[in-house]
Amino acid sequence: MLSNFFKPKWQHTNPVIRLNAVKSLSDESNDQYLILSGLAIRDPDVNVRQAAIAQIMSINNLIQLLKDPDANSSAIETRLAHELSNDSNPHALFEQLSSKLETTVMWRIISQTPSQELHATLINNIKDQSLLVEVATSSSPVHTRKIAAERISTPALLEQLLKATKQNDKAIYRIMRDKCNELREHTKQQQALRDRAMSIFEQVTSLSKGEWFPLYPAKFEALSQEWNNFSPSVTQEFQQPFSDAYDTCQKRIQTIAAQEAEKAQELLNMKLAREKADTILQQLQDFTTCAEATSYSQQDEIAALTKAQESFQHQWASISNTASANQLKTYNQLTQALSKIHSHALSADSKLNAVSEFLSSCEQNSFKKKTVQEQLKQANSILEQTAWPKNLERPDVLQQLDSAITKLTSEKQLLTQKSLKITEKLRLQLAQLERLIEKGEVKTAEKESRKTIELLSQIKGTAKDNFEQQYKGLNTRIEELKDWQGYAVTPKKEQLCADMEGLINAEILPQEKAKKIKQLQQQWKLLDATDPFHSQAIWKRFKTASDKAYEPCEVYFSSQNESRRYNLQQKELIYQEVAAYLQQIDWQAGDWRAVEQIIQAAKQEWRRFTPVDRNPGQALQTKFNKLLLDAENHFQALKEDSMAAKEKLIADAQALTTADDIVDAAEQAKKLQKNWKECGPTFHSQERKLWKAFRVHCDIIFQRLHDQTPSREAAYAAKVTLNQVTDELAGFEDAPLHTAQKIESITAARQLVEAFKESLTAKDIERFNKAANYVEQQTNALQRFAEHTDNHQLQEHSALCDLLETHLLDNSATESKQDFFEHWHLQKNTDLHEKIRNRRSLIESIASGESELEPLLSNADKELREICIRLEIALNLPSPSYDQALRMEYQMQRLQKALEQQQQAVNLIDIKKLEFESLGIPFRKANESLNERFQDLINTVFN
Repeated sequence: MLSNFFKPKWQHTNPVIRLNAVKSLSDESNDQYLILSGLAIRDPDVNVRQAAIAQIMSINNLIQLLKDPDANSSAIETRLAHELSNDSNPHALFEQLSSKLETTVMWRIISQTPSQELHATLINNIKDQSLLVEVATSSSPVHTRKIAAERISTPALLEQLLKATKQNDKAIYRIMRDKCNELREHTKQQQALRDRAMSIFEQVTSLSKGEWFPLYPAKFEALSQEWNNFSPSVTQEFQQPFSDAYDTCQKRIQTIAAQEAEKAQELLNMKLAREKADTILQQLQDFTTCAEATSYSQQDEIAALTKAQESFQHQWASISNTASANQLKTYNQLTQALSKIHSHALSADSKLNAVSEFLSSCEQNSFKKKTVQEQLKQANSILEQTAWPKNLERPDVLQQLDSAITKLTSEKQLLTQKSLKITEKLRLQLAQLERLIEKGEVKTAEKESRKTIELLSQIKGTAKDNFEQQYKGLNTRIEELKDWQGYAVTPKKEQLCADMEGLINAEILPQEKAKKIKQLQQQWKLLDATDPFHSQAIWKRFKTASDKAYEPCEVYFSSQNESRRYNLQQKELIYQEVAAYLQQIDWQAGDWRAVEQIIQAAKQEWRRFTPVDRNPGQALQTKFNKLLLDAENHFQALKEDSMAAKEKLIADAQALTTADDIVDAAEQAKKLQKNWKECGPTFHSQERKLWKAFRVHCDIIFQRLHDQTPSREAAYAAKVTLNQVTDELAGFEDAPLHTAQKIESITAARQLVEAFKESLTAKDIERFNKAANYVEQQTNALQRFAEHTDNHQLQEHSALCDLLETHLLDNSATESKQDFFEHWHLQKNTDLHEKIRNRRSLIESIASGESELEPLLSNADKELREICIRLEIALNLPSPSYDQALRMEYQMQRLQKALEQQQQAVNLIDIKKLEFESLGIPFRKANESLNERFQDLINTVFN
């Protein structure tokens, strides 16, 4: 009893007393720490144990206590986590704990803290892959689990985690799926490198045994460099045999190089011989040039020329066998020229005597009586017979002959030109006189008649009689016209005055009034041209009335001219900017999609600045249209090049379907598939047809490869293929993309199941059937929805609206609006049908001029852009950088709705409804880039 009285309270049998006693203890004292640690480990009451742990303030003491195998590790870890969460410098405490505790214990502590930074720091230090799997599958925040998942690299654990997160953790599942794909891709790349090394080894071996060809050294050097780029782990297997083949090729190249050096020496000897021939030819050329400029008038000069010819002939005879064909040709040409010079030197005196005799005959009357043409012909004949060299100075008699020919030629030309001018002028004058008579312009006709008489006096020959006869008939008609015309003009002019005076106070639009004033002035002008009297009083009355009537028109047109001038200036700026932009584009390497967007923006700006003055506006419009046409031709050429390249790939794939080596054919087919992706897009109408044809040939190739593979490998490949198809189909629920391709995959996979049903597991087949059934249910529901009569009506009536919109945008004359909507029979009253009706109303208001086009185009762009963003959000696809702000704004405005949609998958009918919703947008096809973006999204879903 007495011993119980002196027993410490922390040893009392009552746990409440022990609990109160613990609160007075502190681990600052070593003795009290021993008491607290003993209570924390062995006290039977959980509250006392937790209180004892709470009284231990030293982190080192808590760490030491945590290492005790009998300690309540969970409570201590919770306490340490609490310290970390409340510490002002948690990183120092984290380092202290990390240096003394195992990673597993550290994770249990850190997982209880809210600090994502500490989570990331610890996970980045974890080396145990199993612990990383534990973290990735725990209930920690998704950010922490993603970091852990990213650090897992063991293939078996990746596959395990991929299966574990398939149904309940999409975020981790995607990471695992990507890492598995990366791992498979890395394995494929390593195998591809090994295959390439094997290929290079085989090619070098083939070079060492094969025939020599011109590019042998270059090919050997290229293969050697590529071999050296491989890592030793890739080339180790082939290194020794490769070295043997390499040495053989090196020796062969050296032998061939020695042979080529010998041939080069032979060519050098021939080159030296031909250089000597060039020297002789140059000397002969210089001598010939000098001889052409020398007049050989003495016998000794002619003898020297003969001796020089013989010398050159002797020199050439020694090298003629080694001269080239061109050198021989040049030698023959020069010797012929020298022979002509020699011949001319012998006959020069006799030719000059003939010229002197002709010049003497020119002074005789018999020569002067001839016509100029006959004299010129005889003089040219004498000049041709002389054939005096051009490089020799012409003697006086030849210069006199040249002067005579020049004078005769000038006289002939002057006579011919004068005669032609007068005849043509008279013919035009008579035609003008006849036109004036036909118009009844008597006054002007009389003036032109006097000009005609003057021209008739200047013409000679037989043509004069014909022109005089024609003039007499026209002059008779002028006299008849003058007699009756004067009596009919005056009453008409008075009526025009009255009509113009009536326009002064007329309440009509300025444009219409100006048009009527111009019409009356034109009528006056026509009457006055036929009036032989020209009364000034009645003209002053008409002019005064015209000026007063035009005063309001002048005010109106002044204001309109300023607006047109500004619009024209803006259009000129747009034209200059677009022209400068297109001029600096590299169409072979540039981003032509971006060019299309810029051109579309320029078109919209162009339409905004209207109206402009007709003549300069039409000229500028023609230049702008030509600029756009040139750009469109470039786009057309790029798409045609892409289509041609894809057709070439289809032909190559078709040729591979019958190849003997199917393994090599399959490798080639993979390269063709890669090239297909690099070709770029072509015309929408052809893209799918080309892809389908290409896919058929590739399927044949891989099917042949599949048929030739051993049965065990085929079964394994079938299992892998089926699982890959199943995984792709399973992703359809999250993002319904490439529906047509997935249907084709389902068909092919079912054939695979049928062929390997004995080898495939029931679980794999069940997973596939489940995923395939979901896709087929979606597509069947979509087909029923699309085939509904109401939806067909939407598309038909949208097409009618498209037709009228196209005509309005082209600014061309269109038929009546009723002609476009002749077959309109829209009767339903759903929201989509109502949008189509509203679209028609808006188009009709534009056509009638009641509404402006530009606001409607801007609103259409906004609506179609929003539908594109909605599609991209629904399909989890990125939006273009310039629409990121609009996408964020849309998501914030519809945050609650977006949260609800995250819990239910988007299906094909939802996408189809968005497509039908776009049918109600007026001028939806005006913006080509937006329309192409929308169509690409739709094709991504359904193709």
